[in-house]
Amino acid sequence: MTQTPPDLTKLNFDEIKSSLTGFLRNQTVFSGFNFEGTVIQTVIDLLAYNTYYYAFYSNMIANEAFLDTARRPTSIISLLKPLGYTVPGKRSATAFIKIFTDDPSTQSGEVARYTLFSAISSSGSFYNFYNLNPVTLIEGVGGEESGILVAEAKLIVAEQDITNEIDLIKQKYLIQQEDVDISTIRIEVKPQNGDWSEWTNVNFFPNNNDEVFYIDRLGDTFVIDFGKKNNLGRTILPTDQVRISYLVTSGTAANELFEFSSSTFTILDASISGGGSDGPDLNLIKFLAPKVFSAQERAVTSSDYAGLLLKNGYISNPNQLVVYGGDEIDPPKYGRVFISFPTGIGNPNEIVQFLREKNMITVIPEYIIPKTVDVVLNINLEFNSQLSISAKQFWKNKILSKFNSQFSSYVSGYAFGLAFNFNNWKNTITTEFNSVLTNLTFDSIDFKFGVEDAPLTTISFGTSMTLSSPNPVISNNFTTISGVQGKFQIFNGNSIRLLDAANDEILNPSVGSFDQNSNFISINKVFTQHLEPRITLKLSNQTISAMNTIMAKFILNPSIL
Repeated sequence: MTQTPPDLTKLNFDEIKSSLTGFLRNQTVFSGFNFEGTVIQTVIDLLAYNTYYYAFYSNMIANEAFLDTARRPTSIISLLKPLGYTVPGKRSATAFIKIFTDDPSTQSGEVARYTLFSAISSSGSFYNFYNLNPVTLIEGVGGEESGILVAEAKLIVAEQDITNEIDLIKQKYLIQQEDVDISTIRIEVKPQNGDWSEWTNVNFFPNNNDEVFYIDRLGDTFVIDFGKKNNLGRTILPTDQVRISYLVTSGTAANELFEFSSSTFTILDASISGGGSDGPDLNLIKFLAPKVFSAQERAVTSSDYAGLLLKNGYISNPNQLVVYGGDEIDPPKYGRVFISFPTGIGNPNEIVQFLREKNMITVIPEYIIPKTVDVVLNINLEFNSQLSISAKQFWKNKILSKFNSQFSSYVSGYAFGLAFNFNNWKNTITTEFNSVLTNLTFDSIDFKFGVEDAPLTTISFGTSMTLSSPNPVISNNFTTISGVQGKFQIFNGNSIRLLDAANDEILNPSVGSFDQNSNFISINKVFTQHLEPRITLKLSNQTISAMNTIMAKFILNPSIL
């Protein structure tokens, strides 16, 4: 009899068991056996379980050997070491504050590094923040330009002597503390008969006498590596003194704080704290690390700039950062690269200076304040007529939940890169809810501009905004600067005029413009109070693609017909 081998493509338990049973049935030595019997079934079950476990184990081992499919943090940490990428741990929340003192003895002095500032949460919990660098006071004011960067810490290790804890043979020091924000690690060395000097954290090849150190991940803690015998930086000598400083952070718990105080200074202004994390986003790390490796500590392409800012902790959320070249805008500005992120999550001056040290001499980095806009998608839902009102409401909430899950980055907050095609989304929803949903139609899109300092509010999208009707009214009724109720109307396809909401009398024939070719709307804010108007467009193309400088928050507003 022909010996048919087991089918090796069968990988779940039942298929493996069936394949083994079929193989044994074809063996002459087992001719006449009852394969449904208890004893032989137990043996086949054991063989099937053993094969199944081994197949699963082998698959997991293979997955953990590649960065794309690895899931365990220890595997990802190991795979990234050859790329020179250190997976960070927790990250401190940061904020920018402006301070003042009227004490004549300190008005022209300096605020020492690691001065304590406090913030209180809405639940009444206190968090400690510290400035990472000394700050010079000018006429009693500190942080006059963009604010003093302060970082949260539940424990601060400041200038701790670690001279006797360094393994001089291996040139290593193990940080015993967990929850360390590695971006705050500071190493200082004092040679015999010398002064203290701060060493630099690097991930490139230095000269043999460069005062540098490296950070390596070891489980939940970190190892500091100093110069080796292969001349990768200066070696710590037995006569050297070494001290370390770093912050141990509370992570996300210290985000979204804004009530800051100090026992020494008056807080003039403070941004909302943010950027704290309870650990790395492993999917982001897997995406980011190869780009950081390809950048090789220099900024040439847009992804190089973004990778360096994310890797060095200047920006923690890639959805809140966009980098684009001057050749991508209209009109083009050659020799420029533009970086945009929300105010309060990073110091623009510090970031621009950092990038100037990394980019080509002929390219100038420039910070652009992003525009924020609420994008409200108004849709109509038609359900099976036999459904009750409560059932229709239930399925409406299900569709809303599906939308929020699909566009979570834009629902939870403002983010760059919004792209939405109504017809594609409609196909997805109608397929999934076809048993209850009979139709889904597009009604309109509302835009609500964020508050900006410029006198002209402009929003521009990268897709054609074709109006579905001529001369449409595009706003709700709002209070004008003169106190009357007004509304905006697009006239002749390009001009925006202000009408009296009560009688449609023209209050101003030109308060803005609408350009279907360049895809932008501009409205002069001096005609409104606090940007109250909500712009509503009925678009025939039903597609949105936000331009580089727009951070959008996406909101679904479904109505049941």
